[in-house]
Amino acid sequence: MNLYKLDETIKQVIEQGFTFDEETGEILFESKDLDELQEALDTKLGNIIGYIKSLNMMADNMKSIKDEYSNRQKSYEKKAEHLKNYLDSWMKANSKTKLETDSGVASYRKSSSVNILDESLLESYIKDNTEYAKIEYKPNKTSIKEAINSGKSIPGAEIKENQNLIIK
Repeated sequence: MNLYKLDETIKQVIEQGFTFDEETGEILFESKDLDELQEALDTKLGNIIGYIKSLNMMADNMKSIKDEYSNRQKSYEKKAEHLKNYLDSWMKANSKTKLETDSGVASYRKSSSVNILDESLLESYIKDNTEYAKIEYKPNKTSIKEAINSGKSIPGAEIKENQNLIIK
């Protein structure tokens, strides 16, 4: 019997001294069965409470495991970045542009990004030329890069060549 049915049956037995099946007319519980109904209700409530505690404990364990894995992930990423920087320094110190091993290949690919030389000068330029700005009047580096690459001179900005280490 579900929780609501048990509760309803107990109330009926208390109020009427019995409960019956409306379809068959059979008496299901009498007032002497009240203790058994109350015990069944207490057991059901205890089981629900226990199950809630169990679910909360499982959720807490999952959160703990999730946090532990998140910390491990950050640690591995940090260690990989440190080793990548170490390898990058070694390759630059030894004038290596490509390193092939049985484990993989480390090489450089060129990329470019906008380097802001004078933000106040660029800001005043952008206010008059809004196509190079984002809504907040911050430099739109993508538009500035495209303009500089097409030959336009943008005061306060230049294209800077970078080398990024790739691990395959």
